Amino acid sequence: MTNSVTKTDATTWQRLRVTLWLMALTSVCIGSPCFAQLYDPLDTYPPRWYLGRTDCDAKIVEQKHLLDGGVAGGSCEVINFAAANGSEAQLVYPIEPVLPLDDLTDSVKLMSAKPGATIGFRVRFPYVKDPTTKKVVAVTLYGADYKAPGEFALLGIGSIEKSLRLKHVALRGEYGPGVDLADPYVD
Repeated sequence: MTNSVTKTDATTWQRLRVTLWLMALTSVCIGSPCFAQLYDPLDTYPPRWYLGRTDCDAKIVEQKHLLDGGVAGGSCEVINFAAANGSEAQLVYPIEPVLPLDDLTDSVKLMSAKPGATIGFRVRFPYVKDPTTKKVVAVTLYGADYKAPGEFALLGIGSIEKSLRLKHVALRGEYGPGVDLADPYVD
């Protein structure tokens, strides 16, 4: 008996196997729910936090990583900043853009010299531009606030859809009832 399999037949079968494998992988990924969680110990270089929106001329004086000094003696990122009179200085930790859903949660362990720090999500509305700055409009949804100066506290945020609906009402009041608030994202 002779082997009648040619090189083109072998290539065709190899392509078919690869295609079937990709189809099986795709059906497994699409057919089942996928969950993800990001945990960042904040101990890698370079520092990720940066000074965002501020109305008090805030400036970062020092920013570094410590191998100890964090929660339970672990590593941490230290940020010292100076500010004049004002009401807000936002430190921003960038994340990949995600949908603003109730399931989106975040937390950070914080120690500060003063009370009043809060955690929040910045939500951007890609189709709404501020008429004076020509930038995309963003709102901040706030979570827990810091009340224990000199001690570590866990600040968290979650269940943001109700707060986001209230921000929608405010944005419609500011930019008109026809404003396009579609496709918001947290960044």
